Amino acid sequence: MKQLTPVDLAELSQQDKRLMFNYFGALDGAQSRQRQTLITAVLGCTLIAMAYGLDFAGPDDHHLPGWYPVIQWLAKVLPALFTPVLVAYQLWEAKTLRSNALALASALKARGLDPSNLSEDDIYFHLVLPMLREAGLPIEEESKSRKRP
Repeated sequence: MKQLTPVDLAELSQQDKRLMFNYFGALDGAQSRQRQTLITAVLGCTLIAMAYGLDFAGPDDHHLPGWYPVIQWLAKVLPALFTPVLVAYQLWEAKTLRSNALALASALKARGLDPSNLSEDDIYFHLVLPMLREAGLPIEEESKSRKRP
């Protein structure tokens, strides 16, 4: 099995390039979903805590409009319902992307390619940008020391 370097990426066949691109895309997508899961869980818990805190510290006046208790109830119930659903969905998506990455890694291994020495930046600068230029998109030359957006 050949351990790939950034220089080797230009010599790959179109099918190998697609496999490599999809592999790193699946890995990046799984990591992104995991970060989104953490952010969603923290935000949901914060909204729930704020709703109960405002309910506890809020006015206890009987002269409030009739819709005020409904809004209080919705502010407590909706985050408590949707946070676990969103977290579960994002974890499921991350698992799906990880299993896709494993399948693509197996396909790369079957073709005798080992991408373990490559980073996402290597794929971006040595695989994606040349593919976009070949497609006719006018892309300016970027410094390899600068991070991509």
